[in-house]
Amino acid sequence: MDIHRGYFMAFIVFDRLVIWPGFTTSILQYENNIMLCTDVSHKVLRNETVLDFMFNLFHQTEEHKFQEQVSKELIGLIVLTKYNNKTYRVDDIDWDQNPKSTFKKADGSEVSFLEYYRKQYNQEITDLKQPVLVSQPKRRRGPGGTLPGPAMLIPELCYLTGLTDKMRNDFNVMKDLAVHTRLTPEQRQREVGRLIDYIHKIEVDDRTEAYLRVLQQKVTSDTQIVVCLLSSSRKDKYDAIKKYLCTDCPTPSQCVVARTLGKQQTVMAIATKIALQMNCKMGGELWRVDMPLKLAMIVGIDCYHDTTAGRRSIAGFVASINEGMTRWFSRCVFQDRGQELVDGLKVCLQAALRAWNSCNEYMPSRIVVYRDGVGDGQLKTLVNYEVPQFLDCLKSVGRGYR
Repeated sequence: MDIHRGYFMAFIVFDRLVIWPGFTTSILQYENNIMLCTDVSHKVLRNETVLDFMFNLFHQTEEHKFQEQVSKELIGLIVLTKYNNKTYRVDDIDWDQNPKSTFKKADGSEVSFLEYYRKQYNQEITDLKQPVLVSQPKRRRGPGGTLPGPAMLIPELCYLTGLTDKMRNDFNVMKDLAVHTRLTPEQRQREVGRLIDYIHKIEVDDRTEAYLRVLQQKVTSDTQIVVCLLSSSRKDKYDAIKKYLCTDCPTPSQCVVARTLGKQQTVMAIATKIALQMNCKMGGELWRVDMPLKLAMIVGIDCYHDTTAGRRSIAGFVASINEGMTRWFSRCVFQDRGQELVDGLKVCLQAALRAWNSCNEYMPSRIVVYRDGVGDGQLKTLVNYEVPQFLDCLKSVGRGYR
């Protein structure tokens, strides 16, 4: 069962509080069908950011006790970031960082918090001396169950949720809240009906820019895989989505054309194949063969000549990293135009052996190399040029390979 809370962009504002009306939904299988269970839900926000709260606390606390008091008040609270409508638990406060500090993105490049929030969410940070909030992830991701890195949040962009003790003890505040949050059965039925109408009648923006905008807003370090349902098989739309999810924000992805799922007689077979593809892209092993050759690493090498980029050559290198040959290491090597023989094989093999050792905690006993795309006239040159790179690598490993 998967539980989500969704909130419409309709607010009820009063006495320093904001109420977001929305819905709690859970989806699970009931007999032979998938069913949706939903109920009305509300999120209570305060009309102040975490930075506002810190400023107010600063004027009420001795300076040498300020950081200690802020940690005492904030750690454990739930905050909401309106730029992506997500909630986070504050687990720590990093006083050594500020909006000008940099962090490393998924593609390896470094960017400051200031620049990241400006480009990603169009949010301008004004106070450059505020600390950074730390929220540790709760869900593990991937088949290995690894935890992603913590979310780093800017206090100025975070809104406090829930009620203070003073608010809970105020009879008038609680009475006003009850008017909007405690609904009669008839009101609940009407609101759920409104949700169903909303689902059936919202039109989807099918422009390429709309897909990319949603991906930028929704895909985070916690995302395990992205599934895009496309209205057509337009290449430009597919290429733009894949470019973003492969290079700008590396995340496993699956694109499905809507009409593929429109054939009722084959929909289960198609859905099963799509699920298998998704499982494979997330690191799952769909099948394996009992290999008679034990502890062997299989290496495959080929070259591709890009006609659209002046025939620039790109060499692909893959290597198995487990005994069942169901997990693979891969790397690309960019070369001069029209070049078939591969430079950098020594570095590729070294990285592949490290990946094997990390997966198995021992080295392979045999290495078999399949080399494709070489004509008979190039064989002698290949033996004199590429093979020595492998031999140099194996010498540096020092495992007695012959």
